[in-house]
Amino acid sequence: MRWLAPLSCGFDSYFPIENKELLVLLKLRLFFLLFCLASLVPTDSNAQTVVRQATFQALNSALQNMRTSGGNIEIDLPAGSVISTGAPFATFQGNNRQLSITSKRRVVIDGRNRTGLFQIAGRNSTISFNNITFRNATRNDLSYGGAIGTRNTDTNSTIRVDNCRFVNCRETKDYAGGGGGAIRVRIGNNLFVEDSQFFYCRGASGGAIATTDSNVEIRRCHFEGNRSFGALDGPLKGFRQFNAAGGAVRIDGLNEIVRARPVVVRACTFIRNIAPEVPKGATRFNVAPAALNIYTSETVRSGATIIFRSNVFRGNRGPFHTARVRINDNGRGTIDSGENTFQNNATRLGNSQIVVFD
Repeated sequence: MRWLAPLSCGFDSYFPIENKELLVLLKLRLFFLLFCLASLVPTDSNAQTVVRQATFQALNSALQNMRTSGGNIEIDLPAGSVISTGAPFATFQGNNRQLSITSKRRVVIDGRNRTGLFQIAGRNSTISFNNITFRNATRNDLSYGGAIGTRNTDTNSTIRVDNCRFVNCRETKDYAGGGGGAIRVRIGNNLFVEDSQFFYCRGASGGAIATTDSNVEIRRCHFEGNRSFGALDGPLKGFRQFNAAGGAVRIDGLNEIVRARPVVVRACTFIRNIAPEVPKGATRFNVAPAALNIYTSETVRSGATIIFRSNVFRGNRGPFHTARVRINDNGRGTIDSGENTFQNNATRLGNSQIVVFD
């Protein structure tokens, strides 16, 4: 009996040529089974793209390919290379996914004072940035931040920033609820920043970072020359309210839904940050600390914890305090504050020191 020569599948040689119809059927079933098994393997588990061109198109194409699946984007360019853009990058929209963007050697992503840069819109997802300089990012929007921001509320999205630098990033919207020239995190999300620097960023309330009702941890970061320019709301019940809380950082409210850890600002330096004077016509105002404002609203029912330690404040300027930390939840919260240093700050209230309320 004549037999078929072996094929790549490895089992053709075991079938006589008279049974070739059965062989074809078995092949089809095998290929279908392999296809189904492959579809069960998560495509984003080890997905990686390397960007080797200093262009918006190259980085945005990599982000487009991973905008729902997640993965790792490595920028492999000479140190100091500049990726310029006049438009924002694709929004990361994956649910239950992780996306990391890492520069092998520090590069600059420049918005050219025309555009914001990155957003996350997925649910229960994380976007991470490492070893990147963000420069001249500008956004005129209520909620998204100059360089990086969360688009939606109550999605438990997470932004992680490690060893990055933000220079001259701005959120220009003249609205008291705005702010976050570098980073803006909206209600019900998370922000973790470590070993990063923020220079000359501006926002209405929170010159460099602004968060609302979110988990926040900021460690070993440097804030210098940032400014909140303030916004005048109203009239509201006969008042004109001025808000400019935090020349460098505003952490406003602690979230009841996603909060699983304390708010942390630790081992950071705040140098020459500025909050503006209250303008004429304001009949009511939100205290505007020169450098930092952490405040929780009355809606926090389960108690809150703020860790505020080992920070340095030098040369900050504003109309009220240098820093304010407040938990307004009828005594159920905890403020862990100590080993903070204040030098040559120019503020009229609080003796240029931290003011703590609980």
